[in-house]
Amino acid sequence: MGYAVLHELRKREGGAWTRIAGPSADVSSFSVALLDGTGKSTGASGLYRVTTLLVPDNDLSITNELPTTNIVGVLEIASGKKNTMTAVPFKGLATDPASPRSVAVSDLVALSLLSANDKIFAMADGVYHQWKLSSDGWVAAAATAIKIGGLLQTVTTPPAAESLLARNQAVWVVREDASKPFFLIGQYSDEAVTVPIAAAAESKGCTMLSNPHFQPLVINSLDWGGGPAAGDVIQIPGAGNLQWDATNRRWWRTAVTVNPVTRRVERGIKTDDVIPAGQGVWYYRASPGAFSVTIPRETVDE
Repeated sequence: MGYAVLHELRKREGGAWTRIAGPSADVSSFSVALLDGTGKSTGASGLYRVTTLLVPDNDLSITNELPTTNIVGVLEIASGKKNTMTAVPFKGLATDPASPRSVAVSDLVALSLLSANDKIFAMADGVYHQWKLSSDGWVAAAATAIKIGGLLQTVTTPPAAESLLARNQAVWVVREDASKPFFLIGQYSDEAVTVPIAAAAESKGCTMLSNPHFQPLVINSLDWGGGPAAGDVIQIPGAGNLQWDATNRRWWRTAVTVNPVTRRVERGIKTDDVIPAGQGVWYYRASPGAFSVTIPRETVDE
């Protein structure tokens, strides 16, 4: 009909969609390098979409563009820890982008930089389910007998492809080799995330609070409302505990630093702790009342 149909892969950069691959008549796949030849990160975190180009008589100077509705998110988890509390920042890649489903355990973590025997742990109904990476993909752990409510029950972990993770959830990713980052992938969503903080009597008052954003999230930037109470603690894995200051309505901890001039050790108050991109923290509730905190949404102009 006098038109060539081409495709480009574009990434959201500096407020605009920038071509990073194509145009190509073959849309079977586009590759995104995660590490360079020396093993360093390429900065692949971000949002991607495929754009269809309708080019009359192969003249690229006159092009009609049809961007796909799907926006794919790729998020680097720059953790050097073997055990990483990991956010679920995306939904599952959907055939119908208008009706995305929750992402499956089998699809959340890109496999390319993982190792055999790496594991994912996810909480469901008060029980941790476990999947181990093998040559056949994520394999569910064998059924186990545990006590729930004082009764001995058999817990069966469903297949990873059938185990869905809500976007406001967090999981543990346990790696054999923590010398390199790992990556999450899924369908971007700009919905705000509301996290219910369990009361002290519920699950020992312990809640996973994760950051679904591409950038670190300053804990004191959140609107905590009237929720936190004296005795509540936020534990940042590997960094320490934050206490709630009811007078100034902020989280704080004691920080020890070395004065670069006097070389003396000094103690101060630190209030700018963050939840790293795609990672999580523990919230330990001392009060009997539950409450919720909302993590603002990240928006992307179409």
